[in-house]
Amino acid sequence: MMNLTTAIEKYTSVFRLYAWYYHIREKRRHRSQIGICEKEADNPLQIRENLKDWVCSLEEEAYIIYGKNILDEYGKTRDTVLFVSHELSLSGAPIALLNYSVMMQKKGWQSVLISPEDGPLGQYAVEHNIPVIVIPQIFKTDYILEIRELFKQIVVNTAVGMHVIQLLSGTKTPVVWWVHECAQFYSRNTAEQMPWTVGNNIRIFCAGPYARKMLKKRFPCYRVEQLIYCADDLKKRSRGKRRKKDSGRSRKGQVYACIAMLEKRKGQDILIEAISLLPEELRKNCRFLFVGKDADADIKRSIFEKMAEYPEQIKYYGVLGREELYDLYEEIDYLICPSRDDPMPVVVAEALSLGKPCICSKNTGSAAVIGGFHAGFCYGHDDPRRLAELIVKTNRISDDCYDKLSINARAAYESTFSEKVFEENVMKICL
Repeated sequence: MMNLTTAIEKYTSVFRLYAWYYHIREKRRHRSQIGICEKEADNPLQIRENLKDWVCSLEEEAYIIYGKNILDEYGKTRDTVLFVSHELSLSGAPIALLNYSVMMQKKGWQSVLISPEDGPLGQYAVEHNIPVIVIPQIFKTDYILEIRELFKQIVVNTAVGMHVIQLLSGTKTPVVWWVHECAQFYSRNTAEQMPWTVGNNIRIFCAGPYARKMLKKRFPCYRVEQLIYCADDLKKRSRGKRRKKDSGRSRKGQVYACIAMLEKRKGQDILIEAISLLPEELRKNCRFLFVGKDADADIKRSIFEKMAEYPEQIKYYGVLGREELYDLYEEIDYLICPSRDDPMPVVVAEALSLGKPCICSKNTGSAAVIGGFHAGFCYGHDDPRRLAELIVKTNRISDDCYDKLSINARAAYESTFSEKVFEENVMKICL
């Protein structure tokens, strides 16, 4: 018999019912705290009055601060925006938030980034003139209520920040909640902790149509808008190493790359099966490159077994540094994104910036971009046979057709992921 947790994760209707019932029953503990916080008298919270005093208190409590000299130069608190990240890794969502904060800084605002976890993004942010503070309890306590009045606006990144949203919902603080999550995120724990509705002070944005669809399926009461991140324009870094068409693309075959952490959600096993289904002569003339951190023993084993079978055609590079990855992008003809569940993978945007067409699963936010701009090909149902058919098709298209796909890929980047478009979209939601 299926248990409750499995039912919640498998069936949207069960998730919705459980989330609604849970929040009605619990009455949301934070409501009374917000009511107290909004009153000037008899306030039990230690409300911070200015940035300088707040920074001094952080030093006294030995919090990690990156770029304190930047904070010391900040002026009036009304011009400051707080960005809340769930971590300081150099992965997609934290980098997207950093780009957001840099954009605001360029437009004359003061940006401060906080996170409950330390990581390499801290020093990286300082290099972009953004101060960063590590506050371990930010997702576990009411601390955000103590500091919220220091900021003109608060931007909470990813649904992991749901606790902060619970606390800020219904206050006078303007909040942007930027949700990036895929279907896999919405578990029983999410149903218990994520608010069923939010106050009018919360504006919810999703990083693309797929993330929006996943969120709305589970929380239909949310008013959700779209804000797609910007990705690096690798064309500016290009060293002109792209293979020339006249070198015999059709004779040498195509080079395909799958760049993602090795895990079931990213679908490398689907690509491996598709490679097995290819005609022998065509497979001999192609190369398939896998790049990404080893996070799933079964996926890694399937890649290595296929590498042993086809050592000249399949390579696994593990984790590459950024410059090495840029070089690899220039060597490929197509990026393959076989994800089972992926909101808006950055690698697709980066490949598009170099005019690389993509073969993309429809279980991604990127599929809408690829299809809308005819910048590649999409397949559904996690079907390795259909993926194999598209590999055959891309291997046999003419150079003229490839050139059109490449032009469309670049157009897709410029219209969707460029810094210019992101700036225009961010300015629309500024106060």
